[in-house]
Amino acid sequence: MDVQVQRLEDWWVIVAGKEPVRTPAGTQVVSHHRELIDEVAANIAKYGNDPTAKTTMYSMQASYLDFGIPVKREALEENTASIWPDDLFVHRPASPEYDMPLLALWGRIDLVSAVHGPRLA
Repeated sequence: MDVQVQRLEDWWVIVAGKEPVRTPAGTQVVSHHRELIDEVAANIAKYGNDPTAKTTMYSMQASYLDFGIPVKREALEENTASIWPDDLFVHRPASPEYDMPLLALWGRIDLVSAVHGPRLA
């Protein structure tokens, strides 16, 4: 897909021809950050305008524009917390054999400190 980055007031916007590129929800693909929008434009040029085709900066920006901005933070936090019981990062395997690859990737973490900050003495 042939796209370009153009300035539109305080925003950088991705356009195809004379029309802005839009997410599946119809939101214009924009950013205040030139480096980010350049990478998003490169992803669209390489993989097309379907953010579900591949996990890229475009798919993350489309998700942010369509869901991250309009949805209240509390709703996003609640949804994220609801998936934790099944998340391998949070719910580590009981068997040390299966836990070893995860330890190599993420190491041990104290989830209380990771979520709420360091524990006070």
